Amino acid sequence: MEDVNTTFDREFGRAEYDTKIARLVRNIRATDHGDHDAVGAWKAAVGKMREGDHYLLTMIDQASAPEMSWGHIARLAVMVLVGTGIMLGAIWFFMFR
Repeated sequence: MEDVNTTFDREFGRAEYDTKIARLVRNIRATDHGDHDAVGAWKAAVGKMREGDHYLLTMIDQASAPEMSWGHIARLAVMVLVGTGIMLGAIWFFMFR
């Protein structure tokens, strides 16, 4: 098995493979939302793979994680700034009242 991994890494490149598999998983999940049979089959297949130790599961989990968009990051930054402002305002209020 070690020879297979070494040959694969040398000839194909793990990063490129991981990127392609992650894109494939995201595309599958995006197109299956309306088809309950396909969603059930996907969940059953992933559940069956979880019985063993498969590298593919790592890529499926990574592809399934929500991606942070710039909108999410901006909202998070605003929330942090507002929270900090409220805390500093409360500290100032209680120290100088």
